[in-house]
Amino acid sequence: MTEIVQQIPAMRGKRKRQEETLCKKHREDLALFCEKDLELLCAQCRVSSDHGDHPLMPVEEAAATHRRKLKSYIESLSEQIKDTEIRSEMQVSKCFELRQRIENEKDELHSEVKQLKHFLEKGQIARLISLLNEETNVQEN
Repeated sequence: MTEIVQQIPAMRGKRKRQEETLCKKHREDLALFCEKDLELLCAQCRVSSDHGDHPLMPVEEAAATHRRKLKSYIESLSEQIKDTEIRSEMQVSKCFELRQRIENEKDELHSEVKQLKHFLEKGQIARLISLLNEETNVQEN
């Protein structure tokens, strides 16, 4: 009994796939593919619809053709993805190097500012001492 219950969804899926391969208008097999409109057609649609002057081909042939096209597109896009990933990695690496250089420059500038500040403080102290000595001399005189 459980086997039959398990088979019901599979049977429904199979029936649905069969319905999808039938023309909704004429209930015939969709055996042709319209290259212009990218639609599946049955034999009656070919004659009775607006596809009379459009390029048509058997579904299997169209599927194979489009599979080949998709495969070439996928290959091309895969190569583009690889190239983009490589470029992205290079950019990340360049960003890291640039950050490192900026940090080094920042440290160097900080060191130079510190030295300049020390030099100015030393000069200021020397001038203050000089002024104090002059003041002392003036007061003694």
